[in-house]
Amino acid sequence: MTPDAGVRRSLVVQHQGGAMEKAAMYIRAVLTGILFLITTYWLLEVAGQISTVPTRDSEGHVLDTYQRAKDVLLVVLPLLTTTLGYWFGAAGRENAEAKAVQAMGEARRTQQKLEGVLGSSREQDLLSKAQALYPDAFGLPRQPNPPRQSDVRRTPEGAAAGASP
Repeated sequence: MTPDAGVRRSLVVQHQGGAMEKAAMYIRAVLTGILFLITTYWLLEVAGQISTVPTRDSEGHVLDTYQRAKDVLLVVLPLLTTTLGYWFGAAGRENAEAKAVQAMGEARRTQQKLEGVLGSSREQDLLSKAQALYPDAFGLPRQPNPPRQSDVRRTPEGAAAGASP
C-alpha cells in the first residue's frame, strides 16, 4: 500500500467519523433543548402554584399543588444540569481531540522532513553533529560548550604563559 493510499483511507475514515460526530452533536443539542423546555415549563408551573393554598380532599388528605410541582422540578432540574455539563464537557473533549490530531500530523510531517534531510546528506556523522549542537531536541542533557579560540580573551596571565596574540 502506498503512503498516498493510506492518507486517502485515513481521510475517508475521518470524513465518515465527522458525519457521525455531527449527527451525535445534533442529537445532543435536540435533547438538551427538550430538557431546557421541560425545565422552563416546570419553573413556570411552580411559579404559578406558589400562591395556591393547600386544601383537603374529602378523605382529609392535604392537597398541595405547589409541593407536587416543586417535587417534579426537583427531578427535572438535575437532568438539565447533567445534560448541560455533559454538553460542555463533550465540546471540550472534541476540541482537545482535534488539537491532538493536528499535533500528531505536525509531528509526522516534521519527522518526515528530518528523515529527508538525514537521508539526503552526504555526511556520515550529521546526526551526531546535530545531537552535539542541539541536545535539547534529542532529550540529552546540555553539555557546556568549550570556548572557541576566538572567544578566549587575552589576559596578562595568558600572555605570560606564551599565548599567541
